Amino acid sequence: MAATSVLSKDSMKESLAKSAFELFSESGFKEVKLEQVAARAGVTKGSFYWHYDSKKSLILASCDCYYKLWFEAARKTVSTKNDPLEQLEAVIQLTTEQCLLDEKNRIFTTELFSLVIQDAEVKAGWQCFYRNVHRFYCDILDRINASGKFFIENPAENIDWLLSAVEGIKQRAVIDPDLCRAQARDHIVRKLVTIALGG
Repeated sequence: MAATSVLSKDSMKESLAKSAFELFSESGFKEVKLEQVAARAGVTKGSFYWHYDSKKSLILASCDCYYKLWFEAARKTVSTKNDPLEQLEAVIQLTTEQCLLDEKNRIFTTELFSLVIQDAEVKAGWQCFYRNVHRFYCDILDRINASGKFFIENPAENIDWLLSAVEGIKQRAVIDPDLCRAQARDHIVRKLVTIALGG
């Protein structure tokens, strides 16, 4: 019986984090009230405090939710391809679509990035996520090198440039919506693949 209550508590905590992530993605961090998160998760505001002691702890949990969702999508995307070069292209396309076409993703990550400047805990979480994403991409480049199709001299440096370009494109898309058109997206994907390969 105790195991069931622990699972339901963990499940509710996860549901609150996911609900917060969804609401923050729609309206940003400042606009969302705790009672809105509780209502979306189907709990009272009072029971919300059994799981999170503040809005900041909920923001951190929603960030973890975002990070988990990104890795789930990236791993699933990579698993559909056998060739590491195709894996690279597929995950760059996924990342580009998330950054440009998924407006909610752009809202959440742009809000998150501005919060990184102000909050050390949020910054530490983003740094950890960045390192893991960096490693994920480097692993793909290592597989490309091992395949013998290309020799990529500085995989880690290339991925630094790739991830910097992705963030810059995402920021630019806020003021240049033409970047979100399919033709522009395809061109961006090709350019990002070139950066990753060191071209």
